[in-house]
Amino acid sequence: MTERAELTPLDEVPPINPEVDKALLPQLTDVAIPLINRHINPARFRDPALRDEFPTVTTYMGDNSDQWTPALMVPWTVGQNFAPNYDWHKDQDKATLPQAAVSALLLGLLTEDNLPWYSETINRKFGGNEALNFWNRIWTGEEDRHSEVMRAYMTTGRLVDPVQLDRDRMAQIITAEVPEPPSATEAFVYVTIQELATRISHMNTGKLIADTVEQDEAIVRLSKDGTALASVEPVKADSLDPEHRESYVRQVARTIMTRIAGDENKHFAFYRDLTEAATQIDPSTVVKALEKQIRGFQMPGTGIRDFWTHAGIVAEAGVYDLEIHHDKILSPVLKRLGFVSLEGLDDEAERARERTLAFMGGLKKTAARYAEQRDERRAAAADDPSIIWVGKPALAV
Repeated sequence: MTERAELTPLDEVPPINPEVDKALLPQLTDVAIPLINRHINPARFRDPALRDEFPTVTTYMGDNSDQWTPALMVPWTVGQNFAPNYDWHKDQDKATLPQAAVSALLLGLLTEDNLPWYSETINRKFGGNEALNFWNRIWTGEEDRHSEVMRAYMTTGRLVDPVQLDRDRMAQIITAEVPEPPSATEAFVYVTIQELATRISHMNTGKLIADTVEQDEAIVRLSKDGTALASVEPVKADSLDPEHRESYVRQVARTIMTRIAGDENKHFAFYRDLTEAATQIDPSTVVKALEKQIRGFQMPGTGIRDFWTHAGIVAEAGVYDLEIHHDKILSPVLKRLGFVSLEGLDDEAERARERTLAFMGGLKKTAARYAEQRDERRAAAADDPSIIWVGKPALAV
């Protein structure tokens, strides 16, 4: 096996043949239509008469029972008007979440704020494919809910300076720094990895918030699936005692992140199955795309102000780090695609597979070293209530 240090630099790896890439896209139309119907409504997908029928906006709006409304999940009664001359530093004591959770929410929100550019990029990569462009519009509308609910929650709960937040939003949109996979096949691969990473990051953000205080569930109960609270029983949070109010705000965050993660999981399933179908049609091209996107992967949002500072805080808290990236994202995707045992690869694809496996081996070692050092830091902070991470035993307060 080639050692990681001997890997061909990624910028020297041959690009995917544009004609081969272009030829693959139309062959996925018949696969995409039933996948869209499954996303809209699983019952529709299971009906042989409907699963291959081209979806429409009427189909989506009429059949989709999983639509949810951001306004019904925001704890509006927690909020207060901002005075024209407010001092943010004095308002910060209203935050009831740990800094790692605030950083995770901030990265998630500002990443979503680049949605116009993600949609535009995907639209270009799909090359006018009618079915995939219809999917892109569904995806865009659903992703927009995420930024809407996170922004309303964070500003209502005064977790961030609203002026700085909007400046950062504008910087994101004007800069338009987004991932740009150079081919449609690489775009499928990238969003498969990215959507799974986002789902896990959002779920872990919810877990991090849940780990903050052990008695939250006793004070403010969630529905059985953890996705209902603010929209079930109206709560006048401004009249609650401080402990009850803070538990309420934290529990709302848990419901929001669980709901968003559910959307991301459905998006991941769509892209994963599309990539799996492409692998069956042209395994060599997909293997080459996997190498490029796995070795060069970056989460969207790298253009966010202080991105790496927030990313470090999030990694330290176990929301998203190298170990998660290797064990929970890349490895499961490769296993699902049968990467190691794929047959019929051309010579360059065989070399791409070898390089990818070598890279994965090196990544696993790097992640293990980081995890060992992180665990030592956690052991030293086990009794410090101000330092929390996903899975840390909750401390009573």
